[in-house]
Amino acid sequence: MSDKILFIFIDGLAIPDKIDTNHLSIFPTISDILESSKPIDPVMGVEGTPQSGTGQTSLFCGINAQKHIGRHQYAFPCKKLRKLIEEKNIFSDLKKKNKKFCFANAYNTSYFAKESQRHSVSTWMCIYSNFDFLTEDDLLKDNAVYHDITNKNYIDGCVPLKSPKKAAENLLKISLQNDFTLFEYFLSDRAGHKRVEIDIIKELDGFLKELLSMIPKDIGLIITSDHGNIEDLTSKSHTKNPVPFFTKNLPLDNLPEDLSEVKDYILDALHL
Repeated sequence: MSDKILFIFIDGLAIPDKIDTNHLSIFPTISDILESSKPIDPVMGVEGTPQSGTGQTSLFCGINAQKHIGRHQYAFPCKKLRKLIEEKNIFSDLKKKNKKFCFANAYNTSYFAKESQRHSVSTWMCIYSNFDFLTEDDLLKDNAVYHDITNKNYIDGCVPLKSPKKAAENLLKISLQNDFTLFEYFLSDRAGHKRVEIDIIKELDGFLKELLSMIPKDIGLIITSDHGNIEDLTSKSHTKNPVPFFTKNLPLDNLPEDLSEVKDYILDALHL
């Protein structure tokens, strides 16, 4: 079994519940991942439609965040969620155990120059664990991956385009240097809200295909999400569909039942 974990977080991807709305069937790798995944619950007993702020806090902090605050909360965590992230995020837990971790996404040079900045859950995790954010310099050295995989949307400097294969190679290189590596892909959720998907999902599918073909046995892979969206383009809203929990080179027993159990699964797999 592997002694390192690569976690691919794909925002807004669930297992389709209707054949006639499953446009993802034309993307072979994503379809295989969805079919091979264990469905896990993103709603977790709280009335309403799951959202990113609470869903991602649940994923990375090992707690039912929506139950904790009494509602599903959208992308940017509120004060109560930030408190949970500060106290329970997986990066800080790994740091206490002297494990190496990396948030593999590169940030634009101008990101932190903004006077008012609302941060995602992953960004707050980096802040609270004192992780040094990866930047354009890391992209140029192939030590980071941009959120769009290919760098085509990078806005601040001259960064060369990368193929999905090269991006996958770079991410695996990063993973070999760390006990736990997280890569976040959120364009899927944006595309779901706009009900446009072909080019974006085609690139994601190609990236995942390359990654799965190259991943060594000593890296365990997890692919999951926080809520549904992109799997059903009949609406611009999130869905309540179960999200996929896909693993490779990792134990198949005691798989999580919902988002709040994912963190413990990771720590168990790392023997922590």
